[in-house]
Amino acid sequence: MDYQKLAEQRNSTNNFARHVGIVTTKIEHGYAEVKMELQPFHLNPTGIVHGGALYTMADVVVGSANASLGTHGVTVDGEYHYLSPAANMKELTAVARCIKPGGKICVFDVEVLSEEGKLIGKGTFTTYRLLDKPILLD
Repeated sequence: MDYQKLAEQRNSTNNFARHVGIVTTKIEHGYAEVKMELQPFHLNPTGIVHGGALYTMADVVVGSANASLGTHGVTVDGEYHYLSPAANMKELTAVARCIKPGGKICVFDVEVLSEEGKLIGKGTFTTYRLLDKPILLD
């Protein structure tokens, strides 16, 4: 599979991720990375990145890692722990690794990191692979 082309496809077809500024930067088999350049609209009233933005990053990166397995998928469960506040930052990175590649159900470990590599949050997400919807690269 052409993972660079897959990343480009993910970026052009994921309208919500594009709307909130999340870009898939790397995909390998069972692995993906996304980045989000922080804007004022990502912040909550206390001036730190909104928890929903962090969870969204985790969900999007899992979707890209799931796509690397050859089919579309949907999140069926996501557990995310907020470990450090994301304050005074310009960019965040999220990384997903497949820890259980199943036929229909896959489990991913997710981390959201600051520019310096500080762990902002960590989670475990489960996807259901849509086996009748293979990834088709143009």
